[in-house]
Amino acid sequence: MHRSVLRAFHLGVLMALGAAVAQAQTAVVSSAPVGFMKVTIKGKGTGSGANFVGAPFVREAVYTGYLNEGPAVANVLADDDANWTAGELDTSSVAASHYVEIVNSTNSDAVGLVSDIVSHTSKTLTTAENLSAWLVGGEQFCIREHHTLSSLFGASNDVGLAQGTNDSADTISILRPGENAAFSTYYYRAAQLGGTGWRSSSNPFTDEQDRSVRPTDGLYIQRSASTDVAVVMHGEVRQTPTKVVVQPGLNMIGTMAPVTDASSTGGAKVTLGGVASASLIPSGLGNVLRQGDSSTADTVSIFNGSQFKTYYVKDSTSPLGGTGWRSVANPFEDASGVVLPEAGAVLVRNKGEARVWTLPLPF
Repeated sequence: MHRSVLRAFHLGVLMALGAAVAQAQTAVVSSAPVGFMKVTIKGKGTGSGANFVGAPFVREAVYTGYLNEGPAVANVLADDDANWTAGELDTSSVAASHYVEIVNSTNSDAVGLVSDIVSHTSKTLTTAENLSAWLVGGEQFCIREHHTLSSLFGASNDVGLAQGTNDSADTISILRPGENAAFSTYYYRAAQLGGTGWRSSSNPFTDEQDRSVRPTDGLYIQRSASTDVAVVMHGEVRQTPTKVVVQPGLNMIGTMAPVTDASSTGGAKVTLGGVASASLIPSGLGNVLRQGDSSTADTVSIFNGSQFKTYYVKDSTSPLGGTGWRSVANPFEDASGVVLPEAGAVLVRNKGEARVWTLPLPF
């Protein structure tokens, strides 16, 4: 995708949204269910070629254990029963390769927290975020490898995305959130100066196959060809609700929902809001985002294949039309039943301070 087109797309999204994350088991043990699903990347023949997807599965844990008892030190997690070797948990030269996930705690608010591992010793982990405010000591945790461009799409582009140059290939863009949110764009480069393989649009010489895709990252995939292509995603089904920090500004968040069709899979549809039932699970976003009217509230935008539809939680400031989830296009109609896309991604515009969204389990 042309850089100018991407910039135009980014600006268009921003304008539209503005208007509209007992003792240690040191053995690698995993009994969690695994699965796979086919995700269709739509080509230009059936729409714009724009796709917003997420990785619905996580990679198998490479370590499980328990944190030491007592207060945690900022950005440092300690497990005296661990024996990590040098370089074991930082295997990528281009990004953090592993992350830590809190899977059990006497403080329920800690369960589901994830953070990149930026360095480690044999018994301590230094994390990208300071998790100490939530930790009480003794938490069960696991360490997982991040998905990467190569693990999701193949080291040699096995899924068959269009390859070429930054201007001709299919592109995969990750939005790093915040007030100055910016896309990082990658593509599979055909044989030419700079070599063959996964590359960044800003650097055709550095191999990016180990570029991490975090569990809650949304991916904007722009297909340059007219045909669709199928990507089979597989891995472990998450067993704890994952927490993601919704940063001030624009966020593109993968929904991590591998199932939304209760009738065929036994799973449940994840909706913006509404009443929880065996087949419907509210997203929880209504308790996280700031309410208001269409111009003051935080917003959630969902791509329908050709355009974004934007929603917000309407409060009583403007009594006409009632309160609750609404579309910016229609403040009178209840939108709480809108379904979040399976294996998809949503755009969240946070106009206030950072907040934590707990992504519900879709079963």
